[in-house]
Amino acid sequence: MIELILCLQVVLLTLLGALASILLLLCIALYHVLLKTGHLKREIPEGLSIYPNLEMSNLFLSEDEINAGRLVRYVEEIDNFLNEYKREQALMAKYISNCTVDSKPFDNKWCWFNVDKELGKECVSNDSYGYTEGSGCILFAFNDRFSQYTENMDRQRLPYIPFRCESINHKKEDIRFSYFPSIPHNPKYGAFKLNLLPNRNIRDDRGNFMVDNEGNIIFSPPPLVMVKLTVQAGVRDIAIRCSITALRIDGKLLHNMESFSGRQKVMIRLKS
Repeated sequence: MIELILCLQVVLLTLLGALASILLLLCIALYHVLLKTGHLKREIPEGLSIYPNLEMSNLFLSEDEINAGRLVRYVEEIDNFLNEYKREQALMAKYISNCTVDSKPFDNKWCWFNVDKELGKECVSNDSYGYTEGSGCILFAFNDRFSQYTENMDRQRLPYIPFRCESINHKKEDIRFSYFPSIPHNPKYGAFKLNLLPNRNIRDDRGNFMVDNEGNIIFSPPPLVMVKLTVQAGVRDIAIRCSITALRIDGKLLHNMESFSGRQKVMIRLKS
């Protein structure tokens, strides 16, 4: 009887080992299939992202705080993001198309976003993005990699996603927001260009999805909006909400956020 039990244990362990090996092989195969087909995606948040990252810290604009070393971090974070953005643009330069603002990317082409032109002359690295002048610029990106929000939007009527920042504890006169790019004829709104959305992975000449050095699928870079903050002297502790917003065009409200699960707003605490 003991011999039978030992024999069954050996058989069971052998079967479990074989099953584990099969599962491991299946996982490896699935990984390569996902990588090849473009379904393996980097952990990049859907919706709004902010640079510098102010998720867990306040934004400081006072001269003392800037001199304390925050200036370096603010500038480095924006520079690092934009340098990587341009690097990926250069990597996919062969697949650039100069789209019109109301067009949609077509097969194996993505629309060009001119970083140096679109983000304005008031928010540049050479001037430390305005932080040495008592103001400051914040960079926002909008990712829609799963076509949750932008695929079915009416690009002819509004070729932009409206974006706006506002103070929720101070008067409008206390802080001014300037957007680069902004919606034409309506500069009170920032403009995420729809011809850059949804983000798309690009195939090379052999039909394979392009990947970076770590094997991650490369997506077309997202649309960007730079926001310059100008604060009145003496104003302190400002709570700011920046969000995708509804906008009336021809008397109709354009808003389509119910189906989008990505980040739609960012809260910032400014200490000036």
